[in-house]
Amino acid sequence: IFIRDWPLGLDNYKIIHISDLHLGGFNNVGKLEEAIEMINSESPDLVVFTGDLVNNYYLYSTYRKYINKHVYPKGLLYFDI
Repeated sequence: IFIRDWPLGLDNYKIIHISDLHLGGFNNVGKLEEAIEMINSESPDLVVFTGDLVNNYYLYSTYRKYINKHVYPKGLLYFDI
């Protein structure tokens, strides 16, 4: 993606955006493990999770802790509940 006036210091800065995983419907982390494997294989600088991470709010903290432990970018942001 070309962005006019992008700072030269951020050349090759890699951002991964993840949305709508809908985790927790079947209490299976397989879908999440697959996503994490793909994320980590790209060696991102920043990973942003937005929208519908989980189906059931009571599982949100469990999945978020799992992601925090297994995703290895320099930055990790959540805009989700």
